[in-house]
Amino acid sequence: MQKELGERLHEARIAAGFAKKSVFARRTGIERGTIDRLEKGAGANPNLKTLTAWADACGVSVAELLSGTSLTPASAAGAVNSEAAR
Repeated sequence: MQKELGERLHEARIAAGFAKKSVFARRTGIERGTIDRLEKGAGANPNLKTLTAWADACGVSVAELLSGTSLTPASAAGAVNSEAAR
C-alpha cells in the first residue's frame, strides 16, 4: 500500500536526522506549523518551493518524496553518483 504524502515527508525528515521540527524549520525556512500540517496531511498541498526545500534538507529528490521510493539520504547520494558515472 502506498503511503500518504504526509507520512513520506515525516519519514524523510526523520531519516535525515531531523528529529526536532524546530531545527528542520530553521534549516529549510519552512514554518513549523506548515511542517506539522503537511506531516499530518491536513491541507497537504505543498508548493514546489516547499517540496524542494524539504527534499534538499533530507538529501532526496522531490520525485522521491512524491513517489515514496528510497527515502534515505544514502540511497539518494547513490542515485546521484550513479548518474554522474554514466
